[in-house]
Amino acid sequence: MGKKAYRRGDYKSAEKLDIVAKKHVDHLVFYDDALKNYVNNGKISLRICDEPVDETHLKYIDYVYGQISAMSSPDGKTKYKNLKTVVTKGGPPKDKFGAVDRWYFRSIPKAASEARAIIDKIRKDYTQEFGLYLNNAHKMNMPNRRPRFIGWVLTSFDIDCYMIFAVNKYGEITISGETYYINPWTDKLGGSATKGNDGMGIFIYEYPETKQLLMSIRGEHFRDGIEDFEIMKMITKSTQQSNAKIKAAIAQIEKEKNETALRMEKYVDNPDIKNGFVQMQTILKNFK
Repeated sequence: MGKKAYRRGDYKSAEKLDIVAKKHVDHLVFYDDALKNYVNNGKISLRICDEPVDETHLKYIDYVYGQISAMSSPDGKTKYKNLKTVVTKGGPPKDKFGAVDRWYFRSIPKAASEARAIIDKIRKDYTQEFGLYLNNAHKMNMPNRRPRFIGWVLTSFDIDCYMIFAVNKYGEITISGETYYINPWTDKLGGSATKGNDGMGIFIYEYPETKQLLMSIRGEHFRDGIEDFEIMKMITKSTQQSNAKIKAAIAQIEKEKNETALRMEKYVDNPDIKNGFVQMQTILKNFK
C-alpha cells in the first residue's frame, strides 16, 4: 500500500502534529551547515502554510512555528528563532492569528487608505511583517500588466517584502500532434498550470532540454522595478533632506506614489499600467 496522506482534520491530533512538526525541524537540521550563515542574519524564510482558512489550519501553523523557533542546532550556533517563518494568504485577516513572523498576501484592498490601514495594523497591532506575492493588480497574464509596476506598488505602500511566485518549465502547446515550446521572452499569455505557465507572476524557467534555469522578459522587467524601488528608497532616506535637488526628487516620488495608488484603486481586468521607465527618468531629472 502507498503512503497515506494526512487530511486537514488529522492535525487535531497532538501526536500527528508532532510528526508534522518533526519533519519541518528535521529538514532544517539536515541543511544546517548551509543555512546557519544566513539564518542568523534573517535572510532565510520558511513557508509553512499556504492560505490557511480555518482554526485547525491555524493551530497547525502555531504548533510547527513553536517547534522550529524554540530549537537550535546541536552546536548551539544556529538559533532557529532567527528564522523568518512565513505564511501566504489570499488577503489580510480581520483579526490577529498565527504566531508567524511575516504574512505574504496576493491582494490588498483597492482603496489606498484602506490598504494602508490594514498594513499598518498588521505591523503595529499584530507586530508581524507584511509582504506581497502575485498581487491581483499585477498578475502578468494580460498584455498591459508590466512586472516593473511591482516595484512601484511596493514603494507606494512602503512594503519591503516581495515573494517571487515560482519557477516553472517552458510552456508547451500542441498543434497537429507536434509539441512546441512557448518562449517566455516573447510570449506572455501561453501555457497552463500543468504544461508550464508563461504569464502570471512566474519569472524564472527551467529549459526542458538542458534543465538550465533561465530568466524571462518578465524577470528582466521585475528586476527593473526592484531597481526603481531601491533608487526611490535611497532618495527618500537620504540624510541630505534640505538639499534642493533631493527635495525636488522626493516631491516627484510622492506624486508618483499617489499616481500608483490611484491606478491600483481604479484596477480593472486589463489596466493601463504606468511606464516605470518614463516615471523614473522624470524623478532623476531633478538631479541634473
